[in-house]
Amino acid sequence: MNIFNILNKGKSSLPETSMSAVIGYLLNPSNEHGISDEFLKMFFYAVSQENTLFNPIYEKINSGLYNIQVDLEVRYKHNRKDNDIDIEIKVFDRNWDEEFKVIIENKIKDGAANDMQLFNYYEAVVNGKNLESEENTLDKDKIFAVFLTHDTDSTKIKSEYDTLEISNKCWLNWNSIDNQKLTISKMIKNILQKEHEASISPINEYRRHTFKAFAYYIDRMLSKQERSKLRKGDIGDVKKEALIMIVNEEYKIILRDSGQIQLENEQGEKVEARQLLIKYLEQEKQDFRENGSTRQFGNAIFNYLDLINHENVVIYK
Repeated sequence: MNIFNILNKGKSSLPETSMSAVIGYLLNPSNEHGISDEFLKMFFYAVSQENTLFNPIYEKINSGLYNIQVDLEVRYKHNRKDNDIDIEIKVFDRNWDEEFKVIIENKIKDGAANDMQLFNYYEAVVNGKNLESEENTLDKDKIFAVFLTHDTDSTKIKSEYDTLEISNKCWLNWNSIDNQKLTISKMIKNILQKEHEASISPINEYRRHTFKAFAYYIDRMLSKQERSKLRKGDIGDVKKEALIMIVNEEYKIILRDSGQIQLENEQGEKVEARQLLIKYLEQEKQDFRENGSTRQFGNAIFNYLDLINHENVVIYK
């Protein structure tokens, strides 16, 4: 039984937040996964291979002379907007003085791409305020960004990465058809191989099975073929999309060339659109027929956005 496959059946699917939670769990050596800091070392080895500016972090982790803190959904306030960092890793010396900070932005769907998101998140960490921790004292060259996606040729995904114009960034993949890439899937398989060869301490049967199940899930569900199957619920190509705020939460409204209207949350997950679209029209004080359809509400919103020259409207030709 593969619990990850089961949770992805029917209308259910593992969201980005759940995938981030698994990675965050494996990155923290203190958690009860039975692999100590093997995944942490392998992760930073991978990023240092992609960008040598990460070498100081890898060397610190590899030395064992460090303390670490791994947090999920860390909220930073910047320009009066909340920015939730998927995974934040703080690397400290033995005296708990912070030396490096790494933010990880995780994407498992092309449709979740947003040109400015990685840029905004990095800016929020560098210049914003985390109300739950002390003020940031690190220089910008000690703050790093990792973009984690499936192996994709999506121009939208690439644009999000390229928009963050800094040197201390890296792009890793969940999986890849390129066997030379050290992906998340391969990291897990490498750890299992090391355990098989007795290069690391034995992993108990339950955890070993879970690691295998997760690697299998990554390879199967994040492959190009499987992603194509998952998209079959979408009728037509995207014609127009925009980011809108509904009751202090950001959503992406999508118009497909079939006329279908969809709404996605910040994690790129489709949500029930009708009531949220009504809330948006109400908060913007727009007239609408309460017995209208989702398509009518969506078109009314796009007409309103066009009228006010909303900056986040993207039109695909």
